[in-house]
Parts: sequence; structure tokens; C-alpha cells
Amino acid sequence: MAVVPLKGRARKVTRRTREHVIADQAVAAVRRIWNKQGAAVDEIHKDYGEDLYVKTCIRGRVDPKPIWVQVKGTERDCMNETKKLPSVKLGVRQLIRWSRFQELVVVVLWDVSNDVGWYSIPDDHGFDYANLLDSGTAHVSLNFSRDDKFDVAAADLLAWDARLAAANRLLESQRARESLIEDSAGEEGNELTQRIQGEMGLQLTDIMYDLGLVRREGEGGRLTTLDSTFHDTLVDALETNLRSQEEYKEFGSFSRAVDAAIASTLLTGLSMPPQARMPVRLFYEMVYLIKLMKFENVPRFWDNSVQ
Repeated sequence: MAVVPLKGRARKVTRRTREHVIADQAVAAVRRIWNKQGAAVDEIHKDYGEDLYVKTCIRGRVDPKPIWVQVKGTERDCMNETKKLPSVKLGVRQLIRWSRFQELVVVVLWDVSNDVGWYSIPDDHGFDYANLLDSGTAHVSLNFSRDDKFDVAAADLLAWDARLAAANRLLESQRARESLIEDSAGEEGNELTQRIQGEMGLQLTDIMYDLGLVRREGEGGRLTTLDSTFHDTLVDALETNLRSQEEYKEFGSFSRAVDAAIASTLLTGLSMPPQARMPVRLFYEMVYLIKLMKFENVPRFWDNSVQ
């Protein structure tokens, strides 16, 4: 029988290189840590510049914004603390792309030999993209600090920083919209301003629900009641700061004494890591909203009418 040769292009045999093995091991290790932290993680199999799409959660609810993670694996022994950690080369165009993200971007260096890693946030390095492009620089080195070890505690800290920053950006955006519309004259502008204020009030109380500061009143009810534990802690702080008229004079006024009590309770009452970064706008808005809410069992001179 005659053998008919098959026509077509010869196919290359796919080789699994050592680099592929290291990369897969590093991504799997970093993903495992995020899973231990409680996040839902999707792996991005195409090389778009990010390896993991991380959806963090709080109190059983998924955060509105994800975290993007790029993983760089290495076989180099990184355990010698007298030596610098390896840096990661990143393209300037990639950094510019990340700068457009509203979400947190994290790069993790993972030592597959010792099953340990460190993280770095590109946005914290202050890269001057315009000067880099003007100078013809195509790549920059991203450095890592041994203080920023990537483990479950670090993942939790990153989740909190991303959560608070996202909430802060939302409120700043709403305040900016409100400011622009207030400059417009007419009844239509006033109605739109009121609508934005109403939206922001609902968004802020929803944020505070996630943080465990308020609770729902009935199924689907408005979030207008302070969480009982937070309420009791706040009342104790109010009693301390407002014990007598003479004592709260050290704050400058009755109103400032109340502000101080709410602020200190917020900082200590949230179950976030002590290193988490609380944005100013978010903090101010929460203090102001709590100040407008009703309290029970408060000192007799608290009338909830301070300005």
C-alpha cells in the first residue's frame, strides 16, 4: 500500500520551560494567600500585565472594587537579609496604564525556593512618567522592602487600604459633582444638588454598614441606626469627653469635644489593621454623619443639636 504524505506545516513541540514552572508556582502561592485572607480570586491566563483579579470581602459582602496583582517569581534565594531583594523590571507604558486604574495595583515578588514573598505598590513610588518618556526610558526598576512581606496579614492590610481608598474616591467624586452643580443657578440645579446629596448619604451609610458601624432597621430598611457595640463604645467616649462643662472646655468647645469622641471611637472601633490608611474625606464624612444621628443613654447635656 502506498503511503500518502500529509501536507501542512510542521508543528513545533510545546516546551514547558523552567521560567513557566517558576511563574506558575509563584502565582499559585500568592493566590493561596489571598484565598486564606478570604478573597475570591480569578487567575488571568492571558499576559495582559496582571496575573490575579482579587475580589476582597467584608462582613460577607464583596467589595465594589477589585485589586489587581502582578506576580514575579524567582528561584534566587532571598532569605539573606544582608542583601537587597531583587528588583522587578516594569515597562513605563505598563506603569502609565496602571496609573489610569481606579483600583489598587500590587506587584508581588515570590521566592519559590523558600516559599516567601514581598509586595510593592507601584503608585507609591512616585514615578515621573512624563520625564521617563521624554528621556527615552522604556523600563524602570521596582524595588521591594523586606518590611513589606506578603502574607495573610499583608493581604488583609491591602484589602483595607483598597476598600477605604475606593470609598474615599467615591465621596470625593460626589462632592466635586455637588460643587459644580451648586455654581449653576436655577431650581433645576438645586434639585440635582439635593439628589446628589441623597445619593451620597445612602452610599456613605452603605459604606458604614460594610465597616460595621451601622445596622439595618428591618428587612431592606434604611441604615439609620448605629451598630450596638459601636454605639456603646461611642457613648462611653462621649461620657468621658463631656463629663462636665469644665472638662470639655479643653477641647475648645462642646462641639469639638463631641467630634473628638466620635473620631477616637472611629479609629479604635473599626476592626482594621492599625497600619491601614484612613483617607481624610471618608473620615470627615463619617464623623459628620454620626454626629447627626440619634443616640441613647448619652450624658444629659448631650442634645444632638450641636453645629
